[in-house]
Amino acid sequence: MTDGWGFKKVQYTKYRITKPWTTDTQFDDLLLSEPSRDTLAKFTKEAPLFLRFLKLITDVENRPRAFIEFAKRCENGLVVEKDVFITKEELMKCIWENGYSQNEMNAFEFAFPADYKFHYPELAVLFDLPEEDCYKYCIRQRAKTPEKLVEIKYEKPKNLEEKTMIEGAKDRKSAGEELVHRQLKKYANDARCLEYVSSFKDEVQQQLADYHVALLEQMRQRMMERITSKLNAIQQAEKAIQGSLQEVIVRELAESFQRKFATDAKLQDLALKAAIEGIAGESPSCVNVFIFVCARTEVSCAYFQDPVGAHFIESLKELENADIANSKSTGGGSVVERVSAVFQRREQEFLQLFTVSPEEANEVKQLVGKCKSGDEYDFSKLSEKDAARLDALQLNILDRVGYATVLEDDVKPLKAIGPSGEALVEHVNNQLAMAKEKIRNARLTSFARETSDGLLPHLADSHFWKRLSFTQFVIYLVGFSEGLTHLAALAIYYMLKDDLGLSPAEVSALFIAPALPWVFKPIFAFISDSYPLYGSRRKPYMIAFSLLEGLGFIMLGTFPTHVLTALISLFTISISAAFCSAVAEALVVETTAGRSMDQSAENVSDFITAKAVGSLIVAYLSGYLLEKTSKQSIFLATSIFPLFIAFITFFMTDEGGAPSYDIKTQLRMLMEFLKQSVIWGPALYIFAYMAGPDYDDALFFYFTNKLGFSPTFMGTLRFTYGIAALVGVVMYRTFFKSTGFRKTLLATILVAVPIYLSPIILTTGFNRTLGISNKAFVLSGGFLIEATAEIQLLPLLVLTASICPPGLEGSVYAMMMSVRNSGAMVSRGISAILTYMAGITSSNFTHLTGYIMLCGASL
Repeated sequence: MTDGWGFKKVQYTKYRITKPWTTDTQFDDLLLSEPSRDTLAKFTKEAPLFLRFLKLITDVENRPRAFIEFAKRCENGLVVEKDVFITKEELMKCIWENGYSQNEMNAFEFAFPADYKFHYPELAVLFDLPEEDCYKYCIRQRAKTPEKLVEIKYEKPKNLEEKTMIEGAKDRKSAGEELVHRQLKKYANDARCLEYVSSFKDEVQQQLADYHVALLEQMRQRMMERITSKLNAIQQAEKAIQGSLQEVIVRELAESFQRKFATDAKLQDLALKAAIEGIAGESPSCVNVFIFVCARTEVSCAYFQDPVGAHFIESLKELENADIANSKSTGGGSVVERVSAVFQRREQEFLQLFTVSPEEANEVKQLVGKCKSGDEYDFSKLSEKDAARLDALQLNILDRVGYATVLEDDVKPLKAIGPSGEALVEHVNNQLAMAKEKIRNARLTSFARETSDGLLPHLADSHFWKRLSFTQFVIYLVGFSEGLTHLAALAIYYMLKDDLGLSPAEVSALFIAPALPWVFKPIFAFISDSYPLYGSRRKPYMIAFSLLEGLGFIMLGTFPTHVLTALISLFTISISAAFCSAVAEALVVETTAGRSMDQSAENVSDFITAKAVGSLIVAYLSGYLLEKTSKQSIFLATSIFPLFIAFITFFMTDEGGAPSYDIKTQLRMLMEFLKQSVIWGPALYIFAYMAGPDYDDALFFYFTNKLGFSPTFMGTLRFTYGIAALVGVVMYRTFFKSTGFRKTLLATILVAVPIYLSPIILTTGFNRTLGISNKAFVLSGGFLIEATAEIQLLPLLVLTASICPPGLEGSVYAMMMSVRNSGAMVSRGISAILTYMAGITSSNFTHLTGYIMLCGASL
């Protein structure tokens, strides 16, 4: 009997062999002693029934060694726990349930008396089972029938004293049975509890998944409420500034005329002459005619000899040509200076309400610098006053820009409702206190990293808020949301690989259909350019297809997993995302029209940066959530992002952009534009570059099936790709923005070719020879490939955005993007065929190295 599982409380020696066992000993030569007969005789030759039965059984089953070892164990006495046994009736029921034959059951039935008790060592040697399992089985049986533990035999009492003793024994027996029953019932409860938990495991997992979805929905609703409230506040503040500015302009014009009229004798004479002519009914002679432009509306105003009208027209023209945002802001002086003073004061109030001041940004930096500890932050270094100030600054700044965060004060401690639960409640509250400290550290760490990355100075830059219109905000939000939808990208790959059991070639072939809408983006953009709905060219399409994209993710999360339903859902998501992307890119080009190449580069790279940031945020979560929740929950959570875009776009003002032309004129302008060699030359190169075979799908199966990379690591890999995309954008804006298109392409190709072929080192195992692990090599290689790809794409997009004709912004920009997408779709088809021909499957990667070399040769 092994240590640790037996209680060894009430033990006794059932029997012992007093004559040592040898190989020559005959069965009848055994001298046995039983404790119950020690008072009668020291030795007896009567062998217990069990030993005789065990001898027969071991001989039949050819287990003589088992009998010898058991007999040796009995030499010093077979010590057992008195209450750990099963009765003959229980044994017969057990062997019947386990399929023993009738002859085997008869052997037990006729060999042992009805009241024989089989203890756990006997059961272990008899049935060749672990003794621990037999012990636990006996315990469970005794928990079911505790009344058989104690048997008190008594006769009719002869006197009152004897009757009292018997009654007391009965009470003690009942109390003992109840106590033993409660203690032994724990064993049975453990087994039943395990069975019960196993029975509703799936139900609990589904409830947890539903709970996660509900949490995400609650977070979405709170975010929408805060953003809506903040946008309404900004709109009201802008309306108030506009109304007050108009009032100030009228008042200042009137006051300036009064001051000038009181001191200018010539003006008084002209005013008197104009009044006399008006009374006499004579029309004043026209001196000059001006065109006054105000608020994008051309108004023709005749300038007569009326000095009052002349003064107001001249003052308005002066205001029109003045830069009131940067003019000298004094309370006195000219009308321009006085109006500038009011405007700049109101703008400063606006910035104080909705932006972060440079002073606050610097104060946060100073506080964060005190707790910097390597790459991490130790907030315990801050004094109590500094810690309170940092908390106040974070809450104030986040509330000002409309962002909600989790506060540790929201977690309230539990209160004990009785003395029996005080210990448990105290333990839970201690755990909550530690959790609250972790929440605070995570909150402040995130805030500190944002500060070090330069987010606060960007928010504190008032010029950014001057340039950022609500339309631009929606544009960046669309790009950001498009990146957030990558939360489901890894789950889709695992669904196709694991749930549907597709091979690498089948996955590449299946993705051809979802790639088709991205090829037809020019048609979507042309529809948006040419067919306004309800007077808007962009807004209705953005709302409709954002809702449709959300519906596609909901379909993925609710319908049963099947190839056809998955294909329909992915196609719905793809066509919706392609249409929304075409509309957003058209808005990007509209805001870029008429600007310099550098300004165009900034607008385009800002849009791509927003997309990359969104993808970066969810990259790691895409793998982490795969190990924590179901794929369906991830799809439902992803549907929140396009639905949120539809909600935000509802508040956007679509000003219509450039004037619309008829369909024939637009087609003619589009063809003339595309005939320019400066456009189709780079476009043709991009198509040829993208149309070559690609090894991404095959490499995904190699990573997951061959190298055993977990979903969390695959999410980390996507996180690295997101960082690489941002690095590519930063490098382009820093080093290549002013470089020619050809020079940029040549430089990136020279760098891309060896990097693109680098997975050969992984598939051949040469990286391990160099002492580089598989994960480290994959992370570094993927980073370089993604960064190079971003640098190659940006010059073409910037060039297109800066020279496209008005009225065709969406069509032209989408046409250039579809060139890249067409090449990617052709690449999917070629890759599927070549992967199949190479014999690469989900488990066979023999020719993967040669296939990578073929893909590299096509660059």
